[in-house]
Amino acid sequence: MLVAQVPAPAPPPPPVKEAPRSSTPVRIRVGCQVQAAYLGPVPEWFNSGINSLSDEQIANLERTLSTNPNDICARGYLIAHGNGHVPHRMDHVLWMIENHPEWDGFLLNLSPPGYEDERGAYNDVRAAWLRQVTNGHQSATVLHHAAVFFERSDPDFAVQLVQRAIHLEPEVPFHVEALGMLYGRSQFGSGKGSSFAIQAKATLLSSTDCLIVAGALNAIRQYREIDVRKLLLARLGELTGNRNPDDLLKELPSQSARYRDHQCDFVPLLRRCVDTLAP
Repeated sequence: MLVAQVPAPAPPPPPVKEAPRSSTPVRIRVGCQVQAAYLGPVPEWFNSGINSLSDEQIANLERTLSTNPNDICARGYLIAHGNGHVPHRMDHVLWMIENHPEWDGFLLNLSPPGYEDERGAYNDVRAAWLRQVTNGHQSATVLHHAAVFFERSDPDFAVQLVQRAIHLEPEVPFHVEALGMLYGRSQFGSGKGSSFAIQAKATLLSSTDCLIVAGALNAIRQYREIDVRKLLLARLGELTGNRNPDDLLKELPSQSARYRDHQCDFVPLLRRCVDTLAP
């Protein structure tokens, strides 16, 4: 007697691999709206411009680095809160550029020209960033950080770096807004009459990208008396269908909002910054 063969059960489906998480937080752009998480420095790196680390805290952080050089939190505190009080502070800046140029503290420009030029350290920092951006680096974040450093000394080069970042990550409006902020900051201070500032103003007033214009307005928010602010508000109104520009600026999560909210706040020292590298 023939026995009907029972077909073997189908093998279970292979486990579904979880998609790798992006190393860069993605913000979705819909028209002039920006969605998803803010991308920028965490509050730990903001300081009030004073030496806010005690000698004991500095010694403890240095001991931590002697056993774990890759402790970005410890090194970040020494960079952000040392301000001339930490021995060889710029050595920590150089180490961070060489090993972790994606560190979000670089967005605050903690080593600008003339800030701390011990033993020609500024030239060393400049050379370190140049190595990062000329070695075929494909990180928009690193290009963005380098642009922040070069903005004061070479704004044209800074614009090129931000534009490269936008090209690499066109889905991250954070870089687009940064371009507007770079143009906006040229409209005040010692460089406001420079050829770069004049060209930046013309670029802003002819821009068709509301995020660029909004970025410039955020950069000059506290300078309500300068003429270009009124022109930019009018331009933003045109680009957004004559909506109230001030209301739109409140809706756009921005880098400058983080500056305004935290730059003068006291930061509890040595809080563990577990979110520093969180995507």
